[in-house]
Amino acid sequence: MTRRQRRKFTPEFKHESACLILDQRYTCKQACESLDLTETALRGWVKQLQAERGDTTPTSPALTQDQRKRERVDVERLELKVQVKEMFTLSRGSLGSRRIRVLMGEVGVE
Repeated sequence: MTRRQRRKFTPEFKHESACLILDQRYTCKQACESLDLTETALRGWVKQLQAERGDTTPTSPALTQDQRKRERVDVERLELKVQVKEMFTLSRGSLGSRRIRVLMGEVGVE
C-alpha cells in the first residue's frame, strides 16, 4: 500500500468540508469520497468545528471567521497588557501619574 502525500488545506476548505457533515447531513464516508479526504482528517475538522460552535477555543488554527477574529483580539489584548505594564514600571519614579499620561500620549491613548 502506497502512502498518501501529505496535503495542506486552508481553514476555509476545512470549514466547508465539516459543514457538509454538520449542516448538509452528508455521512463522513460520502463527504470523504467526494472530497478525496481521509476519514480521520475530516472527523477531526468536524470535531473542531463543533467545539468552535460551542464557543470553545481550539488548539489548532481556527476554522470559523469569528474564532479567528477572537484569536486576533486576544493577541492584541496581550500586547496592550504588556504596554500598560511597561508604562506602569516606567512611571514608578517621582513623576508618577504625570509620566503615565505622557507615555499614553506617545502611544496614542487618550
